[in-house]
Amino acid sequence: MDAMDRFKREVDRRLSKATEREGDEKTQLALEMAVLAARHEEYDVLASKLIEKTLLPRVLALSSRFENAEVQHVEGRCLVSCRFRHSARFPATVELQMGVTPDERIEKVVVYYDLSILPIFMKFQKHDQVIWDLDDVDEEAFTSWVESHLVSFLETYLRIEEVDQYQQGSLCTDPVCGMRIRKSAAAATANYDGATFYFCVEGCRDTFVSDPKRYVDTR
Repeated sequence: MDAMDRFKREVDRRLSKATEREGDEKTQLALEMAVLAARHEEYDVLASKLIEKTLLPRVLALSSRFENAEVQHVEGRCLVSCRFRHSARFPATVELQMGVTPDERIEKVVVYYDLSILPIFMKFQKHDQVIWDLDDVDEEAFTSWVESHLVSFLETYLRIEEVDQYQQGSLCTDPVCGMRIRKSAAAATANYDGATFYFCVEGCRDTFVSDPKRYVDTR
């Protein structure tokens, strides 16, 4: 065998190895894609169950207590969003998002909590998450996590009533006793001379109504 033949055989040998290696890579890729598709199907079933059975009903139960709340369920993203419009009692725009998402290889399930409050006049937890293996998601633990975060959110939302910066526009003074109260929390109201007056208790209102001019002139 001359030098040219040996060279040709070496070229063919290396090309054959490259073709074989490429075939092995394609086979491996096909196997990985099949595994990924199976995981994706498993994740879809699990995520839908977690959202429909646990998360969505609890968010709806919470939102039903507030007239200014609106719930949106984004099925394709396994996301539940609850928006709270600005109101006299809660003068802030609030959006709570909770959902389920997989990691890149669909080996993990990420459950997350995101909260936005505008304007910001207090500290609050804006984000949290917990991660489980896809085949090791504990539904009871998921339920407990969701409920604890919804209760925590409720406590945060109710704090808006207690922060002076939020309530500046709704604070008023009881003209009888001089107590500062929120209009939304007033026990009674009375109209006099084209204006509305707010009272901490019915007794203050009754006193005011008996002689309104006295309190209007000296308030």
